Amino acid sequence: MKAITKTVNIHEAKTHFSKLLAAVAKGQRITICKDGTPVAQLGPLNQPIPVLRPGLLKGRVTIADAFDAPLPPETVPRSRVGQESPVRYPCLLVALGFGIQSPRLSKRIYHQIETTPVVYVSAASLWEVVIEIQLKKLSADPDELAAKITDSGFEELPVSVAHTLALERLPLHHRDPFDRILLAQAHVEHVRVLKYDAGLKPYGPVWQVITEAD
Repeated sequence: MKAITKTVNIHEAKTHFSKLLAAVAKGQRITICKDGTPVAQLGPLNQPIPVLRPGLLKGRVTIADAFDAPLPPETVPRSRVGQESPVRYPCLLVALGFGIQSPRLSKRIYHQIETTPVVYVSAASLWEVVIEIQLKKLSADPDELAAKITDSGFEELPVSVAHTLALERLPLHHRDPFDRILLAQAHVEHVRVLKYDAGLKPYGPVWQVITEAD
């Protein structure tokens, strides 16, 4: 059935925006006009918003006692010193481990993930996990881990040239190469990284550092 279209001017759109969104949620389309000419349209999404389901990998990954030990220095090269830049954070970038439902993380943190409009998992996180599997620090199926990114309602964030170039502007407060590429992605994409690592606090609010109290 074709959606019913309603036409409003810009003043009406500003004044009654909440009511218009409620109408859109019921399937109606709203055409916004300026001086009698249509300039924009509000309409329902063509596909449902995914339900975020962190914890689908619970019981599927075994973490070695030495997991937090430094990686071999030859694994990934380090970047040079640069400068930070301020960003805003409408979305979250989370580590792949949030699919495991770690007992270190509280229900409040999982609620934050579940109620964030868009949650990304970086390709760099899977890269790091594959290395950990090769070094026998993790026991898991990489293909299953990759599949669960989508199943959990997360969106994959590839590592781009822009992300790599942003490494040049980062100060060396923290030298882990994978954390640094996450930080570079956060600055470029204007997202906040959610991670359990107090060593990242010097980078400011772009990192939401999780503590035992959380």
